[in-house]
Amino acid sequence: MVNKHAHMRADHMGGVRRSHARVLELAGERRSVGFISIDCGLADGAGYRDDVTNIVYTSDGQYIDRGSNAEIAASYQKATLPRQLGTVRTFPEGERSCYTLQPVVAGGKYLVRATFLYGNYDGLQSAQAGGKPLRFDLYLGANLWRQVNVSDEGHEYRFEAVHVAVADFIWLCLVNIGEGTPFISALELRPLNRSTLYPYALNNQTNSLLYLYNYGPTTDEVIRYPDDPLDRIWVPYPYNKEVWTELTSTAPIDDNDGLGYFSAPHRVLQTAVTPVNSSVLAFLQWLPETNTPSPPYLHVLHTMELVSLTGNASRWYNFTRNGKYVYGPAKPYYQFAGYWSVTKGFQLDHYDYAFVQNENATLPPLINAVEIYSILELPTPMTDGVQAKAIMDIKGTYGVKRNWMGDPCSPKKYAWEGLSCSSTSANPTIISINLSSSGLKGQISDSFSAFGALKYLDLSCNGLTGRVPDFLAELQSLQVLNLSRNNITGPIPEALLKKANSGFLRLSVDCYNGTCVTPPPPDPINKRNQAPIIIGASVAAVVALLIIILASFYIARLRVTRNNHTLEQRLPPHDAKEDVQPQPPVCPELRAFTYTQLKNITANFTRVIGRGGFGVVYLGHLEDGNEVAVKVCSQISYHGSKQFLTEAKSLSQVHHRNLVFLVGYCNDGDNLALVYEYMAQGSLHDHLRGSTERPMYLFFI
Repeated sequence: MVNKHAHMRADHMGGVRRSHARVLELAGERRSVGFISIDCGLADGAGYRDDVTNIVYTSDGQYIDRGSNAEIAASYQKATLPRQLGTVRTFPEGERSCYTLQPVVAGGKYLVRATFLYGNYDGLQSAQAGGKPLRFDLYLGANLWRQVNVSDEGHEYRFEAVHVAVADFIWLCLVNIGEGTPFISALELRPLNRSTLYPYALNNQTNSLLYLYNYGPTTDEVIRYPDDPLDRIWVPYPYNKEVWTELTSTAPIDDNDGLGYFSAPHRVLQTAVTPVNSSVLAFLQWLPETNTPSPPYLHVLHTMELVSLTGNASRWYNFTRNGKYVYGPAKPYYQFAGYWSVTKGFQLDHYDYAFVQNENATLPPLINAVEIYSILELPTPMTDGVQAKAIMDIKGTYGVKRNWMGDPCSPKKYAWEGLSCSSTSANPTIISINLSSSGLKGQISDSFSAFGALKYLDLSCNGLTGRVPDFLAELQSLQVLNLSRNNITGPIPEALLKKANSGFLRLSVDCYNGTCVTPPPPDPINKRNQAPIIIGASVAAVVALLIIILASFYIARLRVTRNNHTLEQRLPPHDAKEDVQPQPPVCPELRAFTYTQLKNITANFTRVIGRGGFGVVYLGHLEDGNEVAVKVCSQISYHGSKQFLTEAKSLSQVHHRNLVFLVGYCNDGDNLALVYEYMAQGSLHDHLRGSTERPMYLFFI
C-alpha cells in the first residue's frame, strides 16, 4: 500500500525569535512533559540536566528493585560520550528483570528507547570483536521485542519502538538466556501525544525502528530534541559528494500542524540530496535481519521541494525497489511537507531503494528523510490491566521480594511465584495467590478486592494485623481463604462466616489475642434439643477432614514400617557430599525446641494428660505462660528424624479454627516430640458423645 500526502497550508508564523534564555528553557520543559529519562546505573536519587538536549535524567531506582550499578572502563570514558552511557545497571541475579515505566496513559502511543554500551564495565572483556558475543532478550510487556547482541565493547546499541500502552504502565524486561549477564545504559520513553501518528502501532503490534535517516547534512550532526519535539534521533545518512548534491532551505514549512500520519521535524526537511549527472537517486540499501521470519516493513519517505521552480522546470519521479517499479509518478511540493508510506511483508535478501526521474521531468529526484520500521506482532496478551495494577500495589504495600517483576502471568515461563492464572478470557486473570510466610506486615490490603476470579488466597504465617475485611466475602469465586498464623483481630464478617458454614468456603482464621471470635458452641444443657442438622452443618466437614488425615498418616506409617530396611538403604551416608540436613517446616514461625527446653516447660514431664499408640502427652507452660501439650514420640512410631520432620511439615500446613495447631517440634538426637496448642475443654470426640468430664487432647498423628 502506498500513500502520498502533501500539506497545503502556508505557515507565515515561522521565524519568531525569543531572546530570553529562561523563556526558552521553560518552553522546553513544557514540551517535554511526560518524558521519562533514565540514566541506568546512576546513584539512587541522583539526577542532572543534559547539556545537549536540556532534558532532565534521573536514576532508575524508582523504576526497578533489582540489579547493581557499575561504571564503564576508563578507556571508554571519552569527552564526546553522552553522559547517560557512562554507567550501567547490570542484572547478575534472576532470570527476568523488568522496569515499570509509569505514569503513562492507557491507549497512548509512546516512543520507547533502550541503549546499551558495554564498555567492559565488569573487566571481563565479554564482548570483544571476533569473539563470542554477549546476548540477552529484550521484552516489551509479555512479548519478545528483540535480542540484544553485543559483539563490540565500545559500540552503542540503540533500539527504539513505537508502542501502545495497554495499561497505565509499560514493562520493559531484560531476560538472561545464559549467554552473558544482561545490562542496560539508558532507558527513555516519549509520549507521541497524538493517536493518529504511526497508525500501524496498535494494541497487538508494535513498530520496531530499523533506520531513521536525515539526508543532506554534510556533517555528522544528529538532530533530536528540542528540534524534534518527539525526541526521535535523526542520524545523517553518509554523504557522498561524488554522486550527490546537497539542497538546503530556510524557508518556512507548512506541515498542516503535524496532523498527518507521519511527520519529520523542520530541520530535517530543510535539507535534501539530489543526484549529480544522473536521473536515478539510489538513496538506501539495507539487508534484513537474519535468522528470523521476515515481518512486514513500514517505509516512510519524506519529500519536500526546496527550490522554487520557475518556467518549465519540473521534478517528477517513480519509486523503485530492487530495480522494479513500485509507485509513481509523483512530485514534491515547494515548502509543503509530504511523505510516501509503504507497508508490505517481503521475503527478499536485500533492499535497494531508488527514485527514478520521469521522462517528462526536467530535474532529477530528491529525498529529505527516511523512516523504516519492522511491524512486530504481539501475540501474548498481558495480564488483565486492573489485576496487574492491583498485584503491583500489593507488591509495593508489603515489599514482596520474590521474582515479582514484569507481567504477573505472561509469558507462563516467567509467571510470578505464588500466583496461578487462567487464560480462558482475552487477558489472563489471577485465580490463586499464595503469600504464606512472606513477611507481610500491616492490614490486609484493599487491592485484594480486584481479583474477582480468585479461588485461592493464602496469607498465613505472616504478621498481618487489623480486621478481616468485608470485601473478602464479595469475592464470589473464592473457595479457600487461609489467614491463620497472623495477628488478626475480630469479629469475622458475618457474610464470610455464613459462606464458610454453608460449605462454599474453606476458611482458616486463628487469633492469639482472643478478639477474633467464631460463633459460640451450643449450650451443653440444651444441646440435646438442637436439631441434628445444625450439629451436622458445623462439624461434618471437620469430622471428614480428620478421618482423611488420620487414615493418610496411618497408611504412611504402615508403609514405612513395612519397608523400613529399604528406606534406610536409600538415605545417603553421613559423609556424602549431598546435604542431608532436614529442612525446617514450611512455616517459619514453627519453633524448634531442644530436649532440655521440653523438660523445663513440662516440669520434667510430671503431668500426663494423654496417651496413645504413638507416645505420651504432657502438659507444659511456655515462657509467656501459654499452655501447650507436648507429645513425646516413641521411637517405635517413627523410623528416623527425616520421616518425623516430613510429617511435622505436613502438620504445619493444616489450619482450621476447630483444630489445634502445631506450635513447634523437637528433633534433638533420639528425642522426638511435637508441641501443640492445649485444648482444656476436651476433644471433639468427647463433645460429640456429650462427655467432657476428663480433659483430653486431639492430635492428627
